[in-house]
Amino acid sequence: MAWSLAFIAVLLEAASMLVGFLWGQPSDSLAEGVGNVVVIVGTAVIGAAVASRVPRNPLGWLLLGLALINPIFGLIDSFLVISGARVQAGQPALPGTMTGLLLSALLLAIVLTAPLTFIPLLFPDGRLLSHRWRVVGWAAIAGMSSWTAAGWIQAFMRPEEALTSTDGSTPSAPVVDVLADAGLILAVVACLASLASLVVRWRRARGAERQQLKWLVVGIAAALAGVLAETDPLDSLLAAGWSGLPDFIGDVSGLALPLSVGIAVTRYRLYEIDRLINRTVVYTVVTGLLLITYFAIVGGLQVVLAPLGDTQLAVAASTLAVAAAFQPLRRVVQRRIDSRFNRSRYDARRIIDTFQTSLRDEVDLEVLRRDLHAAATTTMHPTHVLLWLAHRTPQPTPHRGGQPRMAAGSAAGD
Repeated sequence: MAWSLAFIAVLLEAASMLVGFLWGQPSDSLAEGVGNVVVIVGTAVIGAAVASRVPRNPLGWLLLGLALINPIFGLIDSFLVISGARVQAGQPALPGTMTGLLLSALLLAIVLTAPLTFIPLLFPDGRLLSHRWRVVGWAAIAGMSSWTAAGWIQAFMRPEEALTSTDGSTPSAPVVDVLADAGLILAVVACLASLASLVVRWRRARGAERQQLKWLVVGIAAALAGVLAETDPLDSLLAAGWSGLPDFIGDVSGLALPLSVGIAVTRYRLYEIDRLINRTVVYTVVTGLLLITYFAIVGGLQVVLAPLGDTQLAVAASTLAVAAAFQPLRRVVQRRIDSRFNRSRYDARRIIDTFQTSLRDEVDLEVLRRDLHAAATTTMHPTHVLLWLAHRTPQPTPHRGGQPRMAAGSAAGD
């Protein structure tokens, strides 16, 4: 059933793209459309994988529901655009326009509220922390209901204005404003409370559950970074040929949250998150330091070379200096971050290096046994350690003088 729903979601997204291309809004860029397809198809596949593997966990079914709702919302939006164009041309609206307005308000409230509330609240096992956290879910439902009611009242009171308005500037009745504001407040409170539940889970979690929570936090951070990528300052920095890149990054980043949920719930490469976080922090710091160094060198050399009128030399020299400094700087930053934020790994390396040194010099078998036991316990934290030593029986070896000579030895294994 899960994969059937995913297939339906993909078909609906294809239909939504086709309708939007033929009759939808022409301002949508190709990059934005491709980004939407990647997110919907990826969410459907991840949701189906989670739901089929862990059917009792509602997170997989929630991802599938979101993958189904988004293309349905896109189809309704295209239908309303066509109907609104007819109204603006003086023709009657298409049949079913009112139903489209009502469904659009409902689906919009669900899409904006459910992922940010119920995924953190139910993560990772699909259960609440306790019965007291039910109030957060009910607050989210109340917020969606209030938001939906505001849209419905607006559609019934001013259907043509709600249909033709594209910038949200349609005047609304006071009751609509009150319901919309109440829905927004309830949704924000529910979202913040759901994020607070992650903090409580983290304090109680141990082992694999902490790794799962790390994946979710990384997914949320990546999604927020994608939202920031769509801001105007970044768009203005790009040339005209790359103007659609921020929209594409912002849309594709929406897949980060479903992807992190899928990895965490199915526990696929669960413990790779520490390496991912470490590399992300290292390369972010290195990139920032290199950019600062680059602009400082360029500015300084331009001042020095300004009388000669050769500014290209400053750019070339700065580029070469930054390229030469990348690997040494990365190693320094890696060691500093390991020693500060990944202390267990840093200490483990030191312990292993120390044990290797003693292994080369030590001849006492009992001392080596204690050192091996200490190194394994400190670095890998096993529940128990067993060391097996196999002693070989001395075997006679031929001797040139005609008398056999005994060769004694031992082999150790664990």
